[in-house]
Amino acid sequence: MFEYVNIEANIGKSTFINKDGSYSTFFEVKGSSSPLGKVELANLVSSLKSSLTGSLKKKGYRIQFVFERNPEQSLIDLKRNNVSIIANLVRLNLESLNSVLESREQALANKVIYEKCYMVLTTLTSSISSKQLKEKQETRNNEIKKYDVGVKPGSYSQSPMGEIKDLSNKHSAFCKAIVKALKGKVLLSVLNCHNAIKEVVNTTSNYKQHDNWRPSLLGDPIRPRLVSDNPNKLDQSSILNMDLGYQIFNTIPKIAEKDSTAIIYKGAYYKPLNLDMPPIDILPFATLFEGISEEIPWRFSMTIETGHDEIKKKISSKKTWATLLGITNSRNKEIKKAAEDFLHLCDNDETLCSVKVAFTTWAKDYETMCSRTDELIEGIQSWGAGNAIEEIGDPIELWLNTIPGISKNYISTGFPLTLGEAFSTAPISRSASPWEEGSTVYRTHDKKKFPQMPLSSKQMSWNDIYYAPPGSGKSFKLATDNLSLILNPENIMLPRIVCLDIGFSSAAFVDYVRACLPEDKKHLAQSFKLEMTKNGNNNINPFDTPLGCRHPLAINRESLINFLSAIFTPAGSENAPLKVGEACGMLIDEMYIHLSDENEPNIYQYGMLESIDKHILEEFGEVPEHLTWWNVVDLLFDKGKYEEASHAQRYAVPNLTDITTVITASKNIISTFGKATIDNGELLLDFIKLMTITALSDYPILSQPSSFDTGAARIVSLDISSVAPKGNASAIKKTSIMYMTAIGVLTKSFFQSAAETLPQIPDKYKNYHKKQIEQEEGVYKKCCLDEFHRTSEVQAVREQILLFFKEGRKYNVSNALLSQNLSDFEERMVDLTDNFYILSKGKTESVVQEIIDNFSPSPDSIELLKKYVTGPDPDEGAAFLYLGDLKNGMRVEQVLYSTLGKVELWAYTTTREDYKLRETLNSKVGLEKTINILTNEFPSGSAKDMLKKYKDSANSEKDLANLYELVSNILINKYYE
Repeated sequence: MFEYVNIEANIGKSTFINKDGSYSTFFEVKGSSSPLGKVELANLVSSLKSSLTGSLKKKGYRIQFVFERNPEQSLIDLKRNNVSIIANLVRLNLESLNSVLESREQALANKVIYEKCYMVLTTLTSSISSKQLKEKQETRNNEIKKYDVGVKPGSYSQSPMGEIKDLSNKHSAFCKAIVKALKGKVLLSVLNCHNAIKEVVNTTSNYKQHDNWRPSLLGDPIRPRLVSDNPNKLDQSSILNMDLGYQIFNTIPKIAEKDSTAIIYKGAYYKPLNLDMPPIDILPFATLFEGISEEIPWRFSMTIETGHDEIKKKISSKKTWATLLGITNSRNKEIKKAAEDFLHLCDNDETLCSVKVAFTTWAKDYETMCSRTDELIEGIQSWGAGNAIEEIGDPIELWLNTIPGISKNYISTGFPLTLGEAFSTAPISRSASPWEEGSTVYRTHDKKKFPQMPLSSKQMSWNDIYYAPPGSGKSFKLATDNLSLILNPENIMLPRIVCLDIGFSSAAFVDYVRACLPEDKKHLAQSFKLEMTKNGNNNINPFDTPLGCRHPLAINRESLINFLSAIFTPAGSENAPLKVGEACGMLIDEMYIHLSDENEPNIYQYGMLESIDKHILEEFGEVPEHLTWWNVVDLLFDKGKYEEASHAQRYAVPNLTDITTVITASKNIISTFGKATIDNGELLLDFIKLMTITALSDYPILSQPSSFDTGAARIVSLDISSVAPKGNASAIKKTSIMYMTAIGVLTKSFFQSAAETLPQIPDKYKNYHKKQIEQEEGVYKKCCLDEFHRTSEVQAVREQILLFFKEGRKYNVSNALLSQNLSDFEERMVDLTDNFYILSKGKTESVVQEIIDNFSPSPDSIELLKKYVTGPDPDEGAAFLYLGDLKNGMRVEQVLYSTLGKVELWAYTTTREDYKLRETLNSKVGLEKTINILTNEFPSGSAKDMLKKYKDSANSEKDLANLYELVSNILINKYYE
């Protein structure tokens, strides 16, 4: 095999010098970030032609594309994606979530097919004249004579001595030109030399992957071998890095005894094929891809060699001979016409290149290989009537031609194509993900894996918009994305995820996460439901501040302005009256000043908090006169009673009931706004007082010190359905107020950083907050706001969302906004969003047009949206159009499928019948056993058929009332009795 492998040694990080003096660089080609239909592909090819014609008209350059599709590697590839995730789950003590990964692997194993594509750029010695080459070689040889070693010190080792600097510079310029031409259109990455050789080795052996193997290259530590490779005593092979041919092939391939056109390598049979006759009709690679059965593994190699003038001369020669012989042979007339057609293209400034194509398929046994070969040939023939034949000369060399970058000679039949035709047939149009790995793995409609990593450094903002009408899989999609954040291998601890919901869908997700947590961490995932009753644990005071802070943080002050603007917006109006916004800012400041230590702080009242009363009596014996709640806060903090101090502070800060008092008492407010009026002539301050009094009546849970507390929970769902009515203008306003109240309490510590927050904290409390903030600063956080359409008519709500969208990234906060109405996403929100998930094409063309107007997807994306985004499918999963913006300016547009495993189908279920059965089982045997029962009995994710069966057989209302008890007992007895 030594003589077959052309690679000599690595020169730099990503370039090889070859044994024939050429230079090569390897790239992984992921494909296109957007769908490439006929129009988009033509645009791409046209762009590449205009960018590269100057470079590729000259001789001496080679581009090799190698594309492989292998269904036998799919599960291995999925497992490889999860390695780092599983390792991090162990560190975080979340091993129970491994069942989700295993379930996903099983669901996706037959839904995705492993594929890889490489591009190898080679600059040949023919790129400079023979005279120049000879001169450069002589100069190089003279230069290395002083080392007394020669160009190759060891016959069986690597040598960098063959380098010619001018050729190296040409190669660098060639690579830069290709990368520049593809940038922004095709996702590709250069492979460093170690990874390039590793990919080569894995390509040679399709049944034995070498994930942990690493080649020995120049610059690596060398372990001398105590063996003489060459009888020549001057040979230094034993103390140098071994020749790459021997590293790549530690086993020698052999020609199969029963078939001289097949080879055997590492126990597998390979059949290389030569595209002997080019397609009559030049069709894009997508046509070839679609024509080959997805059941067989196959590899495609296409080499493009430049040399326009030389190719033109060859065609001209054929034309000349055809003219001479045309009198006696009609076929020669055809040759003449073909040559004239190509020469006519040259007259139209087209660039010609030489193209050679080879294929390979393989199997573990000969019969299967033969069957797969027949299928492959049939697929090739459908590609413009191309003809592939077996290689009877040297099948080993032809097989090696299908491996990226190692061959010197490419023995397939060459045929001339224009540069545009060559690029259109190249495998660069496959859909691609910019992420190497992902804690979520989606797939394309043609079964390509599409990993996605949440909160990625590849994106500028971490804001997500979901358009999801009812029944389009919105709840499952959000739950999947939230679990993806928990599975992110970069997590240093459990991330913080809060879900504001009008319903129970997010609670199902949180309950499942809690079931997966170890016993001592189950409190970290909690679901709550807010009620409009001030007696109990429902009271929320939006004016709460961080421990010890007499004033709100700057970003919290902005949120309070939005909150009061919503309070002061009349029902049925989109905005608060003019000047209200300005008044809110001053009102907030004056409220905290009024209740500060220096002015009229709230006086401590015995009997409000029994635990605090105990500390006061222990400290003073009796309650001191004029003791303020702020005094109590400081006292408890000094004693290290931080939780009690936080509870006491709830009575020290202002709340809605203080507004009317502060307006009356504040000279600043009266002097500034005392004579101001609103549109109807009413005094502004009277209007604010009236709206405040109304709010205190309508929202009793906002008039008391806070009692609602999520504790130490990090994964939280808050259902506000009981306080968010549907209906008239008053109901919309009420929902909006509760929406903003819930947002505030759920994210109260999200927007904090040491640099920006600590300067706003009183000195006494700085160290306490410093520890808390620094612990959480590197932690990912996510705020999910569902049912946005229920509140979007109130401008103050939109302003609050925009504040989160603007500020989130610098605090490691991701925001997810979900709505049933496209019109809810105003232009400012769209401009601040990097991820868009369109889960429905709507029922009319007007919805499609609205999607185009709002998000600007390409025509090809819209065609795929119409064809595939048709709602959740029990077998395929839920399709959606994903639009993602990257930092580098590239936009990702793909129609993807979210295919979940049976564990997630039951973990996230929101269908009322299934959810009720799940909860009934949960109350009896716990959620872990419940999920086990349901996934085994109903792997499709629904028990509707069984429930219907017993419902139809019910004989009385009592039987119907006990339906879920009956079914749950039957299932428990089946699996656990």
